[in-house]
Amino acid sequence: MDILTVLLWITFVLLYPLGQVFAIDFPSGIRVSPLDVGMTLLTVIGYGIFFTKRKPFPRYLFPMLGFYATCILSLLVNIFVLPVHDVLIASLYFLRFVDYTSIAVVISQLSEKKKQHVPFVFFMCGILLTICGYIQYFLYPSLRNLIYDGWDQHLYRMFGTFLDPNFFGSFLVLFTLLCLYLYLEKRAYSLFYLVVAGVGSSAVFLSFSRSAYIALGTGVVVLLFLKGYRKLIGASMVILLVTGIIIVFLFAKQSEGTNLLRTASTAARFDNLFRAMAIIKDSPVFGVGFDAYRYAQLKKGFIATSGWESTHNGGGVNNSYFFVWATTGIIGLLAYLFFLRTIFVSSVKKKGIGVLVLASFAAMSVNAIFENTLFYPSIMAWLWVLAGLII
Repeated sequence: MDILTVLLWITFVLLYPLGQVFAIDFPSGIRVSPLDVGMTLLTVIGYGIFFTKRKPFPRYLFPMLGFYATCILSLLVNIFVLPVHDVLIASLYFLRFVDYTSIAVVISQLSEKKKQHVPFVFFMCGILLTICGYIQYFLYPSLRNLIYDGWDQHLYRMFGTFLDPNFFGSFLVLFTLLCLYLYLEKRAYSLFYLVVAGVGSSAVFLSFSRSAYIALGTGVVVLLFLKGYRKLIGASMVILLVTGIIIVFLFAKQSEGTNLLRTASTAARFDNLFRAMAIIKDSPVFGVGFDAYRYAQLKKGFIATSGWESTHNGGGVNNSYFFVWATTGIIGLLAYLFFLRTIFVSSVKKKGIGVLVLASFAAMSVNAIFENTLFYPSIMAWLWVLAGLII
Protein backbone atom coordinates (compact mmCIF):
# COMPACT_ATOMS: atom_id res chain seq x y z
CA MET A 1 0.00 0.00 0.00
CA ASP A 2 1.15 3.55 -0.71
CA ILE A 3 1.53 6.21 1.97
CA LEU A 4 -1.92 7.75 1.41
CA THR A 5 -3.67 4.41 1.83
CA VAL A 6 -1.69 3.69 5.00
CA LEU A 7 -2.53 7.13 6.39
CA LEU A 8 -6.18 6.58 5.53
CA TRP A 9 -6.23 3.35 7.56
CA ILE A 10 -4.39 4.98 10.48
CA THR A 11 -6.62 8.06 10.51
CA PHE A 12 -9.96 6.26 10.34
CA VAL A 13 -9.25 2.97 12.12
CA LEU A 14 -6.91 4.17 14.87
CA LEU A 15 -7.51 7.90 15.38
CA TYR A 16 -11.15 8.48 14.34
CA PRO A 17 -12.62 6.04 16.94
CA LEU A 18 -10.88 8.00 19.73
CA GLY A 19 -13.41 10.79 19.19
CA GLN A 20 -13.25 13.56 21.79
CA VAL A 21 -11.92 11.38 24.60
CA PHE A 22 -8.28 12.19 23.89
CA ALA A 23 -8.79 15.70 22.53
CA ILE A 24 -6.55 18.36 24.05
CA ASP A 25 -7.83 21.77 25.09
CA PHE A 26 -5.60 24.78 24.57
CA PRO A 27 -6.13 28.39 25.69
CA SER A 28 -8.71 30.55 23.85
CA GLY A 29 -11.06 27.61 23.33
CA ILE A 30 -8.84 25.76 20.85
CA ARG A 31 -9.45 22.00 20.92
CA VAL A 32 -7.34 19.52 18.96
CA SER A 33 -8.40 15.88 18.57
CA PRO A 34 -6.41 12.88 17.29
CA LEU A 35 -8.56 13.00 14.14
CA ASP A 36 -7.37 16.57 13.48
CA VAL A 37 -3.79 15.31 13.44
CA GLY A 38 -4.55 12.44 11.08
CA MET A 39 -6.58 14.59 8.68
CA THR A 40 -3.84 17.22 8.58
CA LEU A 41 -1.22 14.62 7.69
CA LEU A 42 -3.48 13.16 5.00
CA THR A 43 -4.15 16.56 3.47
CA VAL A 44 -0.61 17.90 3.61
CA ILE A 45 1.00 14.77 2.18
CA GLY A 46 -1.84 14.31 -0.30
CA TYR A 47 -1.51 17.83 -1.65
CA GLY A 48 2.26 17.43 -1.78
CA ILE A 49 1.80 14.44 -4.09
CA PHE A 50 -0.97 16.26 -5.97
CA PHE A 51 1.20 19.28 -6.84
CA THR A 52 4.32 17.18 -7.46
CA LYS A 53 2.49 15.22 -10.15
CA ARG A 54 0.91 18.46 -11.46
CA LYS A 55 -2.53 16.95 -11.61
CA PRO A 56 -5.41 19.21 -12.70
CA PHE A 57 -7.70 20.54 -9.98
CA PRO A 58 -11.13 18.83 -10.33
CA ARG A 59 -13.46 21.39 -11.88
CA TYR A 60 -16.33 20.07 -9.79
CA LEU A 61 -14.65 21.52 -6.71
CA PHE A 62 -14.26 25.11 -7.88
CA PRO A 63 -17.43 25.98 -5.89
CA MET A 64 -15.47 24.83 -2.84
CA LEU A 65 -12.89 27.55 -3.52
CA GLY A 66 -15.74 30.02 -3.90
CA PHE A 67 -17.01 29.23 -0.41
CA TYR A 68 -13.49 29.47 1.00
CA ALA A 69 -13.30 32.96 -0.52
CA THR A 70 -16.51 34.03 1.23
CA CYS A 71 -15.14 32.73 4.55
CA ILE A 72 -11.96 34.79 4.12
CA LEU A 73 -14.01 37.82 3.03
CA SER A 74 -16.19 37.57 6.15
CA LEU A 75 -13.09 37.65 8.35
CA LEU A 76 -11.53 40.54 6.43
CA VAL A 77 -14.71 42.60 6.67
CA ASN A 78 -14.72 42.12 10.45
CA ILE A 79 -10.99 42.60 10.95
CA PHE A 80 -11.55 46.10 12.34
CA VAL A 81 -14.41 44.96 14.57
CA LEU A 82 -12.75 41.95 16.17
CA PRO A 83 -9.46 42.05 18.09
CA VAL A 84 -6.50 40.61 16.17
CA HIS A 85 -6.34 37.72 18.65
CA ASP A 86 -9.96 36.74 17.91
CA VAL A 87 -9.43 36.93 14.14
CA LEU A 88 -6.39 34.66 14.42
CA ILE A 89 -8.29 32.09 16.50
CA ALA A 90 -11.22 32.13 14.05
CA SER A 91 -8.72 31.72 11.19
CA LEU A 92 -7.41 28.53 12.79
CA TYR A 93 -10.89 27.03 12.68
CA PHE A 94 -11.21 28.14 9.06
CA LEU A 95 -7.97 26.30 8.28
CA ARG A 96 -9.37 23.19 9.93
CA PHE A 97 -12.49 23.47 7.78
CA VAL A 98 -10.28 23.73 4.68
CA ASP A 99 -8.29 20.74 5.89
CA TYR A 100 -11.37 18.54 6.28
CA THR A 101 -13.25 19.54 3.14
CA SER A 102 -10.29 19.64 0.78
CA ILE A 103 -9.56 15.99 1.59
CA ALA A 104 -12.03 15.35 -1.24
CA VAL A 105 -9.39 16.57 -3.71
CA VAL A 106 -6.79 14.20 -2.26
CA ILE A 107 -9.13 11.19 -2.39
CA SER A 108 -10.23 12.09 -5.92
CA GLN A 109 -6.64 11.60 -7.15
CA LEU A 110 -6.46 7.98 -5.98
CA SER A 111 -6.76 5.25 -8.55
CA GLU A 112 -10.12 3.48 -8.83
CA LYS A 113 -8.57 0.38 -7.26
CA LYS A 114 -7.37 2.35 -4.23
CA LYS A 115 -10.71 4.11 -3.90
CA GLN A 116 -12.31 0.69 -3.39
CA HIS A 117 -10.47 0.47 -0.05
CA VAL A 118 -12.40 3.41 1.39
CA PRO A 119 -15.76 1.68 2.13
CA PHE A 120 -13.95 -1.11 3.98
CA VAL A 121 -11.79 1.37 5.92
CA PHE A 122 -15.01 3.11 6.95
CA PHE A 123 -16.64 -0.22 7.80
CA MET A 124 -13.83 -1.13 10.21
CA CYS A 125 -14.01 2.36 11.72
CA GLY A 126 -17.77 2.02 12.19
CA ILE A 127 -17.48 -1.43 13.78
CA LEU A 128 -15.02 -0.13 16.37
CA LEU A 129 -17.07 2.95 17.20
CA THR A 130 -20.32 1.00 17.44
CA ILE A 131 -18.70 -1.45 19.86
CA CYS A 132 -17.43 1.50 21.91
CA GLY A 133 -20.94 2.93 21.86
CA TYR A 134 -22.54 -0.20 23.29
CA ILE A 135 -19.82 -0.55 25.93
CA GLN A 136 -20.34 3.07 26.94
CA TYR A 137 -24.14 2.73 27.02
CA PHE A 138 -24.15 -0.22 29.40
CA LEU A 139 -21.07 0.58 31.52
CA TYR A 140 -20.77 4.38 31.45
CA PRO A 141 -24.31 5.77 31.08
CA SER A 142 -23.64 9.37 32.11
CA LEU A 143 -21.19 12.27 31.71
CA ARG A 144 -21.93 13.70 35.14
CA ASN A 145 -18.24 13.65 36.05
CA LEU A 146 -17.43 15.87 33.05
CA ILE A 147 -20.03 18.57 33.62
CA TYR A 148 -17.26 20.77 35.05
CA ASP A 149 -15.59 20.65 31.61
CA GLY A 150 -18.66 21.99 29.82
CA TRP A 151 -20.30 18.69 28.79
CA ASP A 152 -23.96 17.85 29.37
CA GLN A 153 -24.59 14.72 31.42
CA HIS A 154 -26.57 12.86 28.66
CA LEU A 155 -27.94 10.37 31.17
CA TYR A 156 -28.82 6.90 29.79
CA ARG A 157 -28.04 7.79 26.18
CA MET A 158 -25.46 6.37 23.79
CA PHE A 159 -22.87 9.08 23.18
CA GLY A 160 -19.82 6.91 22.48
CA THR A 161 -16.41 8.51 22.23
CA PHE A 162 -17.95 11.67 20.76
CA LEU A 163 -19.37 12.51 24.23
CA ASP A 164 -22.49 13.81 22.49
CA PRO A 165 -25.49 11.60 21.60
CA ASN A 166 -26.71 13.81 18.77
CA PHE A 167 -23.44 13.81 16.85
CA PHE A 168 -22.74 10.19 17.72
CA GLY A 169 -26.23 9.30 16.51
CA SER A 170 -25.47 11.14 13.26
CA PHE A 171 -22.32 9.07 12.82
CA LEU A 172 -24.26 5.86 13.46
CA VAL A 173 -26.68 6.89 10.71
CA LEU A 174 -23.79 7.23 8.26
CA PHE A 175 -22.40 3.86 9.32
CA THR A 176 -25.80 2.17 8.97
CA LEU A 177 -26.20 3.60 5.45
CA LEU A 178 -22.74 2.28 4.55
CA CYS A 179 -23.68 -1.21 5.75
CA LEU A 180 -26.97 -1.15 3.85
CA TYR A 181 -25.15 -0.02 0.71
CA LEU A 182 -22.63 -2.87 0.99
CA TYR A 183 -25.53 -5.29 1.50
CA LEU A 184 -27.48 -3.98 -1.51
CA GLU A 185 -24.35 -4.22 -3.65
CA LYS A 186 -24.61 -7.99 -3.06
CA ARG A 187 -20.95 -8.31 -2.25
CA ALA A 188 -19.40 -11.24 -0.41
CA TYR A 189 -20.71 -11.60 3.15
CA SER A 190 -23.68 -9.40 2.25
CA LEU A 191 -25.85 -10.95 4.98
CA PHE A 192 -23.22 -9.98 7.53
CA TYR A 193 -23.48 -6.34 6.40
CA LEU A 194 -27.25 -6.49 6.86
CA VAL A 195 -26.87 -7.80 10.41
CA VAL A 196 -24.36 -5.06 11.23
CA ALA A 197 -26.76 -2.50 9.73
CA GLY A 198 -29.38 -3.75 12.18
CA VAL A 199 -26.95 -3.39 15.06
CA GLY A 200 -26.03 0.11 13.86
CA SER A 201 -29.62 1.26 13.48
CA SER A 202 -30.44 -0.10 16.93
CA ALA A 203 -27.57 1.99 18.29
CA VAL A 204 -29.08 5.05 16.59
CA PHE A 205 -32.27 4.53 18.63
CA LEU A 206 -30.23 4.19 21.83
CA SER A 207 -28.80 7.65 21.25
CA PHE A 208 -32.36 8.98 21.81
CA SER A 209 -31.52 11.70 19.29
CA ARG A 210 -34.67 12.67 17.44
CA SER A 211 -32.67 14.42 14.72
CA ALA A 212 -30.71 11.19 14.14
CA TYR A 213 -33.99 9.28 13.80
CA ILE A 214 -35.14 11.67 11.07
CA ALA A 215 -31.75 11.47 9.35
CA LEU A 216 -31.84 7.67 9.41
CA GLY A 217 -35.27 7.59 7.78
CA THR A 218 -34.17 10.12 5.16
CA GLY A 219 -30.99 8.25 4.31
CA VAL A 220 -32.68 4.85 4.03
CA VAL A 221 -35.43 6.22 1.76
CA VAL A 222 -32.92 7.92 -0.54
CA LEU A 223 -30.66 4.85 -0.63
CA LEU A 224 -33.46 2.42 -1.46
CA PHE A 225 -34.98 4.80 -4.01
CA LEU A 226 -31.73 5.28 -5.89
CA LYS A 227 -30.87 1.56 -5.77
CA GLY A 228 -34.20 0.74 -7.39
CA TYR A 229 -35.83 -0.89 -4.33
CA ARG A 230 -38.72 1.58 -4.22
CA LYS A 231 -41.28 -1.08 -3.28
CA LEU A 232 -39.28 -1.82 -0.12
CA ILE A 233 -39.34 1.75 1.18
CA GLY A 234 -42.70 1.38 2.97
CA ALA A 235 -41.76 -1.95 4.55
CA SER A 236 -38.37 -0.59 5.61
CA MET A 237 -39.96 2.40 7.33
CA VAL A 238 -42.32 0.06 9.20
CA ILE A 239 -39.40 -2.13 10.29
CA LEU A 240 -37.47 0.91 11.52
CA LEU A 241 -40.51 2.24 13.36
CA VAL A 242 -41.26 -1.09 15.06
CA THR A 243 -37.59 -1.60 15.93
CA GLY A 244 -37.39 1.89 17.38
CA ILE A 245 -40.52 1.43 19.49
CA ILE A 246 -39.28 -1.90 20.86
CA ILE A 247 -35.82 -0.56 21.71
CA VAL A 248 -37.15 2.61 23.30
CA PHE A 249 -39.73 0.59 25.29
CA LEU A 250 -37.13 -1.91 26.53
CA PHE A 251 -34.19 0.39 27.25
CA ALA A 252 -35.51 3.88 27.95
CA LYS A 253 -34.82 4.84 31.56
CA GLN A 254 -36.31 7.82 33.34
CA SER A 255 -34.41 10.96 32.37
CA GLU A 256 -35.01 14.15 30.43
CA GLY A 257 -32.73 13.00 27.62
CA THR A 258 -34.54 9.71 26.99
CA ASN A 259 -37.97 11.35 26.89
CA LEU A 260 -38.70 11.65 23.17
CA LEU A 261 -41.47 14.14 23.96
CA ARG A 262 -39.10 16.36 25.92
CA THR A 263 -39.76 20.07 25.54
CA ALA A 264 -36.81 21.58 27.39
CA SER A 265 -34.31 20.78 24.62
CA THR A 266 -36.80 21.89 21.96
CA ALA A 267 -37.21 25.24 23.69
CA ALA A 268 -33.44 25.55 23.98
CA ARG A 269 -33.08 24.93 20.22
CA PHE A 270 -35.57 27.66 19.41
CA ASP A 271 -33.78 30.01 21.77
CA ASN A 272 -30.51 29.14 20.02
CA LEU A 273 -32.04 29.94 16.62
CA PHE A 274 -33.54 33.22 17.84
CA ARG A 275 -30.09 34.26 19.02
CA ALA A 276 -28.66 33.38 15.62
CA MET A 277 -31.36 35.44 13.92
CA ALA A 278 -30.50 38.41 16.12
CA ILE A 279 -26.84 38.12 15.13
CA ILE A 280 -27.78 37.70 11.45
CA LYS A 281 -29.91 40.84 11.65
CA ASP A 282 -26.83 42.86 12.67
CA SER A 283 -24.60 41.46 9.87
CA PRO A 284 -26.83 39.94 7.18
CA VAL A 285 -24.56 40.37 4.14
CA PHE A 286 -21.04 39.42 5.25
CA GLY A 287 -21.70 37.84 8.65
CA VAL A 288 -19.65 38.20 11.81
CA GLY A 289 -16.68 36.25 10.42
CA PHE A 290 -16.36 32.52 9.81
CA ASP A 291 -16.27 30.73 13.16
CA ALA A 292 -16.20 34.03 15.03
CA TYR A 293 -19.71 33.28 16.27
CA ARG A 294 -18.57 32.81 19.87
CA TYR A 295 -17.30 36.39 20.00
CA ALA A 296 -20.57 37.69 18.52
CA GLN A 297 -22.53 35.80 21.20
CA LEU A 298 -20.33 37.25 23.93
CA LYS A 299 -20.78 40.77 22.54
CA LYS A 300 -24.58 40.37 22.50
CA GLY A 301 -24.58 38.97 26.04
CA PHE A 302 -25.91 35.58 24.92
CA ILE A 303 -23.24 33.61 26.79
CA ALA A 304 -21.79 34.13 30.24
CA THR A 305 -18.50 35.99 30.52
CA SER A 306 -17.09 33.28 32.78
CA GLY A 307 -15.83 30.27 30.86
CA TRP A 308 -17.13 31.63 27.55
CA GLU A 309 -14.06 30.45 25.63
CA SER A 310 -14.40 26.81 26.64
CA THR A 311 -18.16 26.21 26.75
CA HIS A 312 -19.11 23.65 24.10
CA ASN A 313 -22.32 25.35 23.00
CA GLY A 314 -20.95 28.86 22.68
CA GLY A 315 -19.32 28.63 19.26
CA GLY A 316 -22.11 27.37 17.03
CA VAL A 317 -25.77 27.26 16.08
CA ASN A 318 -28.03 24.19 16.22
CA ASN A 319 -28.52 24.58 12.48
CA SER A 320 -25.68 24.43 9.95
CA TYR A 321 -27.40 26.79 7.52
CA PHE A 322 -28.02 29.47 10.15
CA PHE A 323 -24.42 29.01 11.26
CA VAL A 324 -23.15 29.73 7.74
CA TRP A 325 -25.51 32.69 7.35
CA ALA A 326 -24.54 34.19 10.72
CA THR A 327 -20.79 33.83 10.17
CA THR A 328 -20.40 34.44 6.40
CA GLY A 329 -23.59 36.31 5.56
CA ILE A 330 -26.08 35.68 2.79
CA ILE A 331 -23.22 35.66 0.27
CA GLY A 332 -21.54 32.81 2.11
CA LEU A 333 -24.80 30.90 2.53
CA LEU A 334 -25.50 31.01 -1.21
CA ALA A 335 -21.91 29.93 -1.96
CA TYR A 336 -22.17 27.05 0.52
CA LEU A 337 -25.50 25.84 -0.88
CA PHE A 338 -24.02 25.94 -4.38
CA PHE A 339 -21.06 23.98 -3.03
CA LEU A 340 -23.41 21.30 -1.66
CA ARG A 341 -25.41 21.29 -4.88
CA THR A 342 -22.24 20.40 -6.79
CA ILE A 343 -21.79 17.31 -4.63
CA PHE A 344 -25.42 16.26 -5.06
CA VAL A 345 -25.24 16.67 -8.85
CA SER A 346 -21.94 14.78 -9.04
CA SER A 347 -23.42 11.97 -6.92
CA VAL A 348 -26.37 11.56 -9.29
CA LYS A 349 -24.03 11.30 -12.28
CA LYS A 350 -21.75 8.76 -10.61
CA LYS A 351 -23.15 5.23 -10.56
CA GLY A 352 -22.36 2.80 -7.78
CA ILE A 353 -20.75 4.64 -4.86
CA GLY A 354 -22.58 7.82 -5.87
CA VAL A 355 -25.74 6.32 -4.34
CA LEU A 356 -24.09 6.05 -0.93
CA VAL A 357 -22.62 9.55 -1.21
CA LEU A 358 -25.99 11.08 -2.10
CA ALA A 359 -27.84 9.19 0.65
CA SER A 360 -25.20 10.20 3.23
CA PHE A 361 -25.23 13.87 2.26
CA ALA A 362 -29.04 13.89 2.11
CA ALA A 363 -29.29 12.41 5.61
CA MET A 364 -26.81 14.89 7.09
CA SER A 365 -28.30 17.84 5.19
CA VAL A 366 -31.64 17.11 6.87
CA ASN A 367 -29.95 16.45 10.20
CA ALA A 368 -28.20 19.82 9.85
CA ILE A 369 -31.55 21.57 10.30
CA PHE A 370 -31.48 20.46 13.95
CA GLU A 371 -27.75 20.15 14.69
CA ASN A 372 -24.61 21.79 13.28
CA THR A 373 -23.75 18.41 11.78
CA LEU A 374 -22.21 19.63 8.54
CA PHE A 375 -19.46 21.41 10.48
CA TYR A 376 -18.78 18.74 13.10
CA PRO A 377 -15.23 17.44 12.36
CA SER A 378 -15.97 13.70 12.55
CA ILE A 379 -18.98 14.05 10.25
CA MET A 380 -17.08 16.32 7.85
CA ALA A 381 -14.22 13.82 7.62
CA TRP A 382 -16.60 10.99 6.68
CA LEU A 383 -18.63 13.03 4.19
CA TRP A 384 -15.77 14.68 2.33
CA VAL A 385 -13.76 11.50 1.95
CA LEU A 386 -16.89 10.01 0.39
CA ALA A 387 -17.19 13.09 -1.83
CA GLY A 388 -13.70 12.41 -3.16
CA LEU A 389 -14.90 9.06 -4.47
CA ILE A 390 -17.30 10.61 -6.97
CA ILE A 391 -15.01 13.30 -8.37
